[in-house]
Amino acid sequence: MTESRIIPWKRIGVEATAIVASILLAFAIDAWWGETVEQSRSKDQLTSLAIEFGEVELHLNYYETRLLDLRLAVSDLLSHIGPETQVQPVDSLYALMDRSFRAAKMELPVATLEALLASGELSSVSNDKLNALLAGWPAQVSKLRNQSGLLEQNREEIIWYLHDRVPTLSIASKTNQMSRYPESSFVGDPENIQRDMKVEGLFGNRGMLIEDTLDIVTRLQDRVVDTVNLIEAELSN
Repeated sequence: MTESRIIPWKRIGVEATAIVASILLAFAIDAWWGETVEQSRSKDQLTSLAIEFGEVELHLNYYETRLLDLRLAVSDLLSHIGPETQVQPVDSLYALMDRSFRAAKMELPVATLEALLASGELSSVSNDKLNALLAGWPAQVSKLRNQSGLLEQNREEIIWYLHDRVPTLSIASKTNQMSRYPESSFVGDPENIQRDMKVEGLFGNRGMLIEDTLDIVTRLQDRVVDTVNLIEAELSN
């Protein structure tokens, strides 16, 4: 007669429970670790963005200073252009015109932001307002770039108009940038500038472009403050 075997159900149940528990624990640890890594990566991304937006703020402050100086120069120059204005000494008039030209295309450092937007990794940022601000930055940067390009175009139009009326080399030689070039041998007549209605129109247009550019810079400065404050709030969580 075959001896019946007693199945140790209690021990099997305990072992099965232990196996399931260990699997669940492993899943929990894995999920916790994944969340920890994700949080750490998100913090690193936000820290990098905070540094980059600090640089953006410095650029905008510099552009604001340049534009305010440009505004003053153009305003002063326009006050000397008209049918009855007092004729100015050539050198002082040229120096004022040279200051009116000193602007270049404006760029902002957003390589880190653009890389994160392209990768889609900013989805981990929980603040909807911050996400919206960051997503909208490339368009704002492009707007500033295009607007400053209009200032560059305006300068080229002025120089092109003046080049056969006044010795434009003398105007450009008022800064150290042109010191390696010889002084113009032609003597200019200030009245060619001061009595020309088109010169007034070209520099008047320059003044409007300066105001539009300043408006963009001012708005971006406010956006930088909001963005940095939200990033710092995220980092403190």
